[in-house]
Amino acid sequence: MINRQVFTGRNEADATILVGMELQLKQKQVELLVFTREGLSEEFVKGFSELWEKGEPLEFPTEPVRIIRSAEEEHLLPIEIKADRPEIISRLQNEWTLKLLSYKLYESISDEINALQKTAQELGNYSQEMWDKAKNTWDQVGNHAQDFNLTRNHATELRERINKLFEQLKKMREGGQVEFESASATLRVQYEEALEEFKNRLKENARVNELFDQLKGMQKEIKEARLTHRDRRTLWKTLDDSFEFLKHQKENLWQSHLGNR
Repeated sequence: MINRQVFTGRNEADATILVGMELQLKQKQVELLVFTREGLSEEFVKGFSELWEKGEPLEFPTEPVRIIRSAEEEHLLPIEIKADRPEIISRLQNEWTLKLLSYKLYESISDEINALQKTAQELGNYSQEMWDKAKNTWDQVGNHAQDFNLTRNHATELRERINKLFEQLKKMREGGQVEFESASATLRVQYEEALEEFKNRLKENARVNELFDQLKGMQKEIKEARLTHRDRRTLWKTLDDSFEFLKHQKENLWQSHLGNR
């Protein structure tokens, strides 16, 4: 697909004109450069078609009439301009409509990525929800590229930006993991000390049922605490030992009561 097209036609005065038409995607507009054909050199006419149309610089002999139209108009040309070959304009109308839709899609996904990057910066910490949203946007780009709804360049650019977001989130996750592991280790030590103290109390206190309720309460706390899997497993083993010890204490107490009877 091209962004420039040169053609000949006639204006409202029925004079022959040379027209250069350019699709300006970012502005979502079409600019027409209209020259009166009379007086133009063959060299310029050839250069206009062969150089300007391909995007190369070209010096104009006179200042053209410039007409700006929305790229979303029903017709590319204003009513006062008639092309000698209207089929060229019809083909461009279809091509540029698709190109405009593709660019709008690119802008929409680009805005999504900008919003994700801004949210990530504001959060400052890793978020699984953010990761899932970035992954969803990555999948969107892949699907649209596969269906040719996005140009290759736009798809590549969007993927590169999402990759940078992934890298940013990975660094946040790694930093957060270090902090999490450190906080978990501190919490594990605190619970280990509390459980050790609890064992000592078990040896000295015969109120088994009361101690059992206290141990159940500690078990609930550990279950809800923010701990690594490894630290929680370590504490769970200590808890099991405590419950087992308490069970033996209860059995010993029961046997002692039977003996007294």
